[in-house]
Amino acid sequence: MTLKVIDQFPFEFYGDHFTVALANDRKLYVPMQAVCDAMGLQTHGQVRRIRGHEAMANALVNLNIVWSYGDEAAREREMICYGGYCRSGSQAQEERR
Repeated sequence: MTLKVIDQFPFEFYGDHFTVALANDRKLYVPMQAVCDAMGLQTHGQVRRIRGHEAMANALVNLNIVWSYGDEAAREREMICYGGYCRSGSQAQEERR
């Protein structure tokens, strides 16, 4: 199945603006670039770390999201998004056993 965004929901978290996307698999995805920018991290490094983590790698997908960056107008962009649910590192370690 090819994932497609069926709706987007903007929200604010501690003064930063994010968008979460609902895909046709009925899961929510957040663009990695927005999360990494908010934390002052390099997106490609975090994506590489997630892809190398057995318990998290399958949660990364490419989705076309209508998104604006900085002063640019909103437009559709293909973005790497994370669709995993929040869990602690110890839970992820237990899954690998």
